[in-house]
Amino acid sequence: MLRKRQIVPEFFAAPQNLRRKAVSLTVGIPVVLTPETAAKLEKVIASHGDKFAVEILDKLRETRQLILDAAAEPQDRYLMLPKVGRAALEIKGMGSMFGYPLLTVLAKSAHDFVKQLGAVTQEQFEVVRLHVDAMYVVLAQHVTGEGGPTEREMVKMLRAAINKVLQI
Repeated sequence: MLRKRQIVPEFFAAPQNLRRKAVSLTVGIPVVLTPETAAKLEKVIASHGDKFAVEILDKLRETRQLILDAAAEPQDRYLMLPKVGRAALEIKGMGSMFGYPLLTVLAKSAHDFVKQLGAVTQEQFEVVRLHVDAMYVVLAQHVTGEGGPTEREMVKMLRAAINKVLQI
């Protein structure tokens, strides 16, 4: 008669040379973010700001084209939602980093809104379009920072429109 052999797990510590490869204290950014290090990071980000603006502008152009195509074919509006949501999520993730926190707010609003939609009514479609147009204007006008009273009013009106078309 054969006995089943009982297997006992054995734990062992990871070799320290892996830690040294993963954490470099001589190359890269130190763990403590000093004002000097922060300034260096800001310079790097600022130097890529133009590239960011062009990339986001391309995403917004593509999204506007999706909306134009969907305007012509109302039955296809549901199909544009995931693409608009992905573009908004990408924009949201980069807006504040490059000095456009208002763009981040608008992109988050657009992403959260399209996530809630199923069959898209004409009114809901218009709110999606307004979000994309608002992001386009913020980027084209280089509205950095939080914006002013006009921009705050725009965000407030978009929220009111969302609540109205979702009947919240």
